[in-house]
Amino acid sequence: MASRNGDGYGLMRKDSKTSMVGAHRISWELHYGPIPKGVDVLHHCDNPACVNPIHLFLGTHLSNMVDMAQKGRWGINGRNYTGETNPRAKLTAEQVQEIRTLPLSQRKLAYKFGVSPWEIQNILRNRSWKHDDCAP
Repeated sequence: MASRNGDGYGLMRKDSKTSMVGAHRISWELHYGPIPKGVDVLHHCDNPACVNPIHLFLGTHLSNMVDMAQKGRWGINGRNYTGETNPRAKLTAEQVQEIRTLPLSQRKLAYKFGVSPWEIQNILRNRSWKHDDCAP
């Protein structure tokens, strides 16, 4: 049996006695052998669910962060995943500005915009959507 975690990485058990392990790590071990301690299995293809051994390579956490930044998947080199450019964004900057001006309860705002009351609270308290386009 296998599954995916919240970030899309495949998870499996090596056997019934072990905890869940990244499927890409198991693929690496099956094709290339043991993974040294403290080393990560990274993806050339940037697809977390991928287990194709040709797409995998070994690296440190730091090399993974550098790879991510060089490919523009992190807020470096002019790329900044704030607001609408964030792939997980459910709101637009215009909607956030409207949320900050409407005289409705957090619960009603959450219902109106299809997000949780917690997210509305974070917007109103300037914990999220605090970049220049949405500053109150």
